[in-house]
Amino acid sequence: MKITIDDVARESGVSLATVSRALRGLPNVAPATRERVRRAAEALGYEPDPSAVRLAAGTTSTIGLLAGNVDTWYAGRMLAGVERVLVDEGFDLLLSIADRSHPSAVVDRVRSLNRRVDGLLLVDLHLEHEEVEAIAETVSTVVTAGSRTDRFDSVLIDNFEAASTVARHLVRLGHTRIAMIDGEPGVAIEHSTPFERARGFRSGLAEAGLEVMETAYGEFTTRGGVDAATRLLGAKETPTAIFAFSDEMAFGVLSAARSLGIRVPEDLSVVGFDDHDLADLLDLTTVRQDVVELGSLAARRVLDQLEAPGPPIHEVAPTTLAVRGSTGPPQA
Repeated sequence: MKITIDDVARESGVSLATVSRALRGLPNVAPATRERVRRAAEALGYEPDPSAVRLAAGTTSTIGLLAGNVDTWYAGRMLAGVERVLVDEGFDLLLSIADRSHPSAVVDRVRSLNRRVDGLLLVDLHLEHEEVEAIAETVSTVVTAGSRTDRFDSVLIDNFEAASTVARHLVRLGHTRIAMIDGEPGVAIEHSTPFERARGFRSGLAEAGLEVMETAYGEFTTRGGVDAATRLLGAKETPTAIFAFSDEMAFGVLSAARSLGIRVPEDLSVVGFDDHDLADLLDLTTVRQDVVELGSLAARRVLDQLEAPGPPIHEVAPTTLAVRGSTGPPQA
């Protein structure tokens, strides 16, 4: 007769869920209980089937991660941080993409993931009220990374203050003709990352009685940054400083300036956002955020809520301005 996890639970006098956690080496099992389960399994000759253990515990030991796009440096670093924590805790990661061009894409994907995961991590998806309510009705454990909603736990940075710091830096250097490169026109949901960066940057300039000279849009890509900067730098009156809302767009600005024979920082100061791996190599002044750590924090929040559900907790990770050679006083 085949020995099952039920036999181990009866022999050790604990629940199926406790046996499952003990056999998988997960936390929150007392050492004495873990040892009792181990001895019972050994005495009975039990050889665990991972799928059966999870099923008996009523869990999947899988965390779903839903993002709008994973083909970016930011998403890749976020995934690295999430996976680092989940692997250590014995959980699997199920990745899914929501095509934002379809109005119901996010909610549809959440519903498809519901019974396949224990908890859900939403990465850089800025949700409308109706989406929040629909998701809350579908999945009990949800954490958002890169954005905040009062309904779920969140892990994010203060985009408003970070962008204000960029504005103050450029003003202190003496710039007055300052442009910014946003992501896409008309799609920044209130309190989303682009919305808060634009709001913070404008606020920082307003402290000095200045306004944004012009706004271009670069779709958060290097190619988009090239095109946006080319338009800004080809105008009759050109900016002496440009703040791009991502390093990848800032790389495009540096490329466009080089093609146009514009010196950085003598003729043009450039600031990015993220502290991409290439930012230091390209001497780019940028807002530094630890995206891997953000991913790790988000994964821990999901697991903590699974272990001990409670009111939403919102963690704000620090940022700093890494001042490098791409910014300096205007020469003209």
